[in-house]
Amino acid sequence: MGAHMGMLAGLRAVGVRIVFDRSAGEEDHGTTLSSLASASCMLLLDRITRFRSALLTRPEQACAGLVAHLTAGPMILVFMMVIAQSARAEDACIDPSTLAATTVSITRYFSADEKPRPSLDGYRATAWFYGSTRYLVSIAHFVDDAPVLPRGEWRKVDVRQRDITVQVSARLLAVVRALPEGFAIFELREPFPNAQTLKLREKPLSRNEPVRSIAYLDGLRFAKGRFAEIAGSNDMPLDHPFAKVRPGSGLFEMWDIEERNNDRYVLDHGASGAPIVDCEGNVAAVASSIVTQGSLYFAGREIRLTTPWGMANNTAALIQPLFAITLTQ
Repeated sequence: MGAHMGMLAGLRAVGVRIVFDRSAGEEDHGTTLSSLASASCMLLLDRITRFRSALLTRPEQACAGLVAHLTAGPMILVFMMVIAQSARAEDACIDPSTLAATTVSITRYFSADEKPRPSLDGYRATAWFYGSTRYLVSIAHFVDDAPVLPRGEWRKVDVRQRDITVQVSARLLAVVRALPEGFAIFELREPFPNAQTLKLREKPLSRNEPVRSIAYLDGLRFAKGRFAEIAGSNDMPLDHPFAKVRPGSGLFEMWDIEERNNDRYVLDHGASGAPIVDCEGNVAAVASSIVTQGSLYFAGREIRLTTPWGMANNTAALIQPLFAITLTQ
């Protein structure tokens, strides 16, 4: 999902709780009605037992209806609360726009000798601050794809935060091994101004847990979605969307948070390295690639087909290997 710079297209990697409060002066009608229903049931059951009758009189039928109504009411209320809480659980997630100061677009340019093709000027990816505002984390293919970025060598790179782009000196410190690919860690000569750092999530994600992301494509974009699963080692048909996904990869279903045109390519070209965070804003994974299932060709143009709704459409490297890295504050 890192993007090539120049005339060539880029790499393809890529609830609110419901609470019922009672004021001090409000009568608890629920308790009163509950007691009435309980007493009515006792009287009704006693009458049925004494007369051993299978038929109820009209008043008894009315009483039974009232009891059923009063009993069903709280059950329906509880059921509605559970549905509402589940349906709106994502509303408790962090707004990824509040993380804008933690994430940047980073671009490295090629020298004349490094250019693999005359039209290819450089690579672009997304990165985020970790440890201090002197360190950036991105995805490995941003530095490992030819031409490979030398380690430890200071280079000029463009760093874009929101709509402001500045040129800074940076060097590649290390590539941390992970699946499906590693993390690239950069050091800046100077702390980046007006930036904030992100923390790592300490426990594994749960299946279907809501997540958020912030990334740079042509501009700053925000994504929402869920953690689907960790890719297994089972053999799959060659035409399956996950046939080429490496075992151990994190699989996520992500789409544009504004749902503009149901955009499921929000973590696509240029978004490689984007942080995928949990609802508290802690990084759980780093975006690696987008999953597609073939292409259509129309008027000489390739149109990629994303996976269906309900299926993961992005791979990412889970964050656990970064815990072994110590950076100077």
